[in-house]
Amino acid sequence: MRPLILTTLLSLFLIQAASSQTLNAYRKGAEEAMVKKDYFTAYNFLRTAHEIEENNIEITYKLAEAARLYSAFTRAEEFYQAVADSKDANDYPATTFWLGYVKERLGKYQDALDLYKIYISEHNGDDAELTTMAQKHTEIAQWAIEELKNKDTSLVLIHLGTEVNTTFSEFGAHQEDSILYYTSLRFLVEQAAHPDKPYSKVLKSVEDKEGVLDSMINDSYLHTANTAFNAAKDRVFYSLCEYINASEIRCDLYYRDIVDGVYGIAQKLPDPINVSGYTNTQPCVGYDPKSGKEVLYFVSDRPGGKGRQDIWYCTIVDKDNFTAPENLAALNTPETDNSPFYHRASNTLYFGSQGYLGFGGLDVFKSENNSGTWGEVINLGSPTNSSLDDAFYSLSDNEKKGYFSSNRLGSMYLSPEDEACCYDIYYFTKEPINVTVKVITFNKQTGDTLNNVLVNLKESDVYAGTFPTLDTNVVIIPVKRNANYTVVGEKREFLPDSASFTTEGLKESTEIVKKLYLEPAQRVILVRTFEKRNRLPLEGARVELMEMPNGAPRVKQETFATQYTFLAPPKTNMKATGSKKGYLPASKTFNTSDDLGHDTLVIDLYLELGNLEDFLPLAIYFDNDVPGRRSKSETATERYLETFTPYAAARADFIKKYSAGAPTNEKAAATKAISDFFDNDLAGGRREFESFMHILEQYLHEGLTFTIYLKGYTSPLASHEYNKSLGNRRISSIQNEFKSFRDGILWKYMESGDLVVTQKSFGEETAPASVSDDRKNVRKSIYSPEASKERRVEIIEIEK
Repeated sequence: MRPLILTTLLSLFLIQAASSQTLNAYRKGAEEAMVKKDYFTAYNFLRTAHEIEENNIEITYKLAEAARLYSAFTRAEEFYQAVADSKDANDYPATTFWLGYVKERLGKYQDALDLYKIYISEHNGDDAELTTMAQKHTEIAQWAIEELKNKDTSLVLIHLGTEVNTTFSEFGAHQEDSILYYTSLRFLVEQAAHPDKPYSKVLKSVEDKEGVLDSMINDSYLHTANTAFNAAKDRVFYSLCEYINASEIRCDLYYRDIVDGVYGIAQKLPDPINVSGYTNTQPCVGYDPKSGKEVLYFVSDRPGGKGRQDIWYCTIVDKDNFTAPENLAALNTPETDNSPFYHRASNTLYFGSQGYLGFGGLDVFKSENNSGTWGEVINLGSPTNSSLDDAFYSLSDNEKKGYFSSNRLGSMYLSPEDEACCYDIYYFTKEPINVTVKVITFNKQTGDTLNNVLVNLKESDVYAGTFPTLDTNVVIIPVKRNANYTVVGEKREFLPDSASFTTEGLKESTEIVKKLYLEPAQRVILVRTFEKRNRLPLEGARVELMEMPNGAPRVKQETFATQYTFLAPPKTNMKATGSKKGYLPASKTFNTSDDLGHDTLVIDLYLELGNLEDFLPLAIYFDNDVPGRRSKSETATERYLETFTPYAAARADFIKKYSAGAPTNEKAAATKAISDFFDNDLAGGRREFESFMHILEQYLHEGLTFTIYLKGYTSPLASHEYNKSLGNRRISSIQNEFKSFRDGILWKYMESGDLVVTQKSFGEETAPASVSDDRKNVRKSIYSPEASKERRVEIIEIEK
């Protein structure tokens, strides 16, 4: 078993005993403690000496050494740095290396790497052993820097709480069924004429509850540690250990047979499994897939090994017989190798080692047993391994969870101010603990579900993302453990709502549910327009919304729209009015809190047919010399709409030719004038003409009769006789359109005489004098808005 430091009580006793001595006595006491490898006591003697002579660099250096050997690396870093910064730094050349080493143990790998390189550059050859170590640790630091980039993010570590861990060492954890067995070095035993010493005992914990002593296995006067069960669970192996000096212990291996859950008497394993004068500890029961026999693995510092402590093994032939132990030379190193755990389901041995490339100190490694041949030794990587010591690994049969011990930062230290000692037990799961928050959104006013909400996530008041509920009122958001969050729901026309929650201390996958209630800031009003006679949507109506009784009206009108959206405050009386040329206006009054069962309040307006005379005069426009260019015919073969499409497509050509001759400062106005004509007059005329025919058809269907009078216009560019023919052709194309409208629906009325479309044409003689007839100035006589507006047919009169 790894040498254990003295307890705090022992160290305090020694410090108090020395408190009345001189500085030299403190230094002498430290030297004696260092010889005994009692680094904690040496450290405390030197801390007192350092307080007396703070600027004594020799004491500071020795204090740094004691802190390093005591594993108080934060303090060692502080004191080595003080030596390195002093004027006497050259007297302590090893400082550069050891400062790099303690930074490596603290996980500051880049700083460590820089110091190793400096040491090799400045002190290469001064100390062959340190130079070799600097070269080795240069490789370690470089390896660790790269390996940290491959951290296993699917592995979740959980530090077991005070129910299991203490400021003393806890180690050797493994789960058998629902019971967690582990060892704790927390039990003080009275010593005659000496301070009490800590002893290890085996404890059991069920469902993360406080560990209790296993009364059937613990010895009252010896260390009891490291339980290991065989596959049949009818025998348990363990260690019994004793102090051999102030800081070191020696162990032997024992077993107890188990019958109906009752442990038998302790039986010491025979020689040569236990070798007198050497430690034999940390048993583990494995399996030999080749022979089908169980194998006992254990750790010993006996002769014949490769390093300080090695892993040994022997075959369990039967209940009473074992083969002679053999060194596991395929895996052992010249450094410390310990804490074996055999995972039978995968025939893999997990163990702690300082002899392979790692993150610093003991790391956990694994190697697969392929019928007696051991595979590649693999470092388990981060976060299982840290820059400090990690060992005593165990794993469930399904390889999804387990335990290990570590003195990494975050463990419960025996000396918190020095961040030194001891092992704590950590639980890990290879099935990530998934924590999510399920946000459900509602309309606060109605209590109904509220869809399409944006949920903003904040971690400790820092924005962490936006998650839409889309077409539902639910969104599930993954969050991290051990954090504090706020979710804020936002939606247009609603006031936001928020809720906070924490994921601190969660040890299993959890879904946290938070409900958000958003209050409408303004009600959404959707006004839809329809023809009353056929209930079909009505395009292009003008919709006016006003607050009753005398609010300012809000107006919307779009050419092809059949519905319009407005926002209005809750609990407000409103009036919506729809109107359109050729229809009678329709209105509806309502309160914005009506129909709260829906997010949107829908108002439908049904417009009845009005007077066709509302359209008059209805102007319909034609391109130059259209239809029938250069024709002398009085009639046209084309329908109006056949002339409209190419004319509308000529917009760019009209803009180009009309603006080309305009002064620079008037080009924009010229462009706008042409665009306005094409949008409002040309396209607008077509829309009104089609609407006119649509309403006309409905009246004809009801039995009314009509005579429609058309009047043709031309620009004055051609002769009077030609323009008269052109005007007649334009009227003819309109008559053609009446005949073909909606697959000829009006034609039957024209044939029966119920609908008469006749003409009044006056050629160019009614054109204003300002409209150009100059053939040489086509910009004005053809492409100008003034000339374009003269090329038209008007519906000027209706007789019923």
